[in-house]
Amino acid sequence: MQRRRKTDIELKIKLQERQYLTQFLELGVDSDLETRRRTAQYFATLTPTEDYRLRWEKFLSIIEGEIALKEAKAKEIKEEAKGATGEELVALRKELSALKLSLGARALLPSELTSVGVMEHSLVTGDHHCESDCRGEPTRTNYVLTLKARPGHILRNPKVRCEGEGCGWSRTLFITVGDDGREARASFDVWSRPTRWTISAESFKLEKGDA
Repeated sequence: MQRRRKTDIELKIKLQERQYLTQFLELGVDSDLETRRRTAQYFATLTPTEDYRLRWEKFLSIIEGEIALKEAKAKEIKEEAKGATGEELVALRKELSALKLSLGARALLPSELTSVGVMEHSLVTGDHHCESDCRGEPTRTNYVLTLKARPGHILRNPKVRCEGEGCGWSRTLFITVGDDGREARASFDVWSRPTRWTISAESFKLEKGDA
């Protein structure tokens, strides 16, 4: 009787887990490879049912293999592009752009055929003080922070930080980096007036390409 009850409980748990996983089906088949990789990694780590966990692990290994192939191909295209001109260069740019789209959030590829190196990797910051130029109601202020890259650099991984008294709740925070990596922008509302909000980002020096 106890064994049957245990089996019934296991089946119920498995059914509930299956229903839960169906909610994430779209993420698992997303065209963005990095989205698929992170989804598979999450469930391969946290799924309690061994059968499902092993399947997620297998799916994860397939995705990581595909990512490795595409990243290797991107490096190969960049090497070919160094001596390419005219129609050949245009074709290589299109191929690299398609690879960038499929790699999604994982791709650290500028819009042009440039390569990002570690010759310089530093932190740059910009700030905005809430004075008469702040827009919004007295108790609600809209901030727009903009950070521009130094010549010959691109920005990645922007972050926003609050300093000083009055750092309170904020909402509708959007942090973006332009397609060419030259500008980072944050836009958000706050319900109090803190001393200072700061936007920062990692700055990568380009090995070649437009300055």
